[in-house]
Amino acid sequence: MTTFIAREAFDFIDGQFVVPAVPDGQLTINSPADADVIVASVDTCRAHVDQAVEAARRASPAWRRLRPQEREAVLRKYQARLRTHQEAI
Repeated sequence: MTTFIAREAFDFIDGQFVVPAVPDGQLTINSPADADVIVASVDTCRAHVDQAVEAARRASPAWRRLRPQEREAVLRKYQARLRTHQEAI
């Protein structure tokens, strides 16, 4: 199994990628099948968690106002971008 080790971590907050000023440690994700490490990365900082939660609260009313078809369009666009960049991800 290939292990991905991130040397830099970026958080996506309020439409921007930001680097944690002071990471809270290392985040490790293990395979449920055999407990091998799948991903090891720098964990985010608490301040970024707080900023992300606040950004989500601000965005929530606008998201709720969208019709289901409009939400679908946003999610499909996101899906297309993920597929375009899946090798890098």
